[in-house]
Amino acid sequence: MGFGKFNMRKAMVFIDGNNFYHGAKSLIENPNDIDFVALANLIGKEKKFSPTEIRWYNSLPRLEDDVHAYRKRMQYIESLRAQGILVNTRYLLRCSNQENIDKKVKMLDSWRLCRKCSHIVEADFLNEPPYLNKEKGVDVQIATDMVRYALKSPINQVVLLSGDADFVPAFELIKEIKANHVICLSSSVEQGYSEELRQKFDYKLLTRLDLESCLLN
Repeated sequence: MGFGKFNMRKAMVFIDGNNFYHGAKSLIENPNDIDFVALANLIGKEKKFSPTEIRWYNSLPRLEDDVHAYRKRMQYIESLRAQGILVNTRYLLRCSNQENIDKKVKMLDSWRLCRKCSHIVEADFLNEPPYLNKEKGVDVQIATDMVRYALKSPINQVVLLSGDADFVPAFELIKEIKANHVICLSSSVEQGYSEELRQKFDYKLLTRLDLESCLLN
């Protein structure tokens, strides 16, 4: 499926993969089956813009941490590229979990359990991995790219598929610099959708019917 041509207003679509996935998960069984070109066209038809490019952003698990998760994510990325979507990824950041473990050890000591109970509780309560993987830098990359392309590209609209309030400053900067030349639109499902985004910018709440009408065949 190609991009629809609804009018002269051109838009670049940015997808916060993680945020959008978890929101869409509340409505449909597998958000990975969504055809984002069809979804961009659906939103564009209602909001009167023609999508010219879709950029998808998400974290990428490390091969050495989880081979299955890495291969599954790469398979999905290839399916996005086959749709003509530009993919942007950052590896998950490995962070030490020792601070959290230390806190639990102190809590356990403060309970003053008997030796028998202590061993039972400790086996479960202190069952923590030595490190955690966290998404880092993806939101910053999206915000930076939205501002960059809004300023340099001949587009009239910035469309963001996310409900994260962290993007409010980027939208405000785009509107401040380009005034009425760029219109900001955020689109997401209601769950997890920032009230601040709704109050300050044009938006669309996607329904189950919207998502189900844009599933890959």
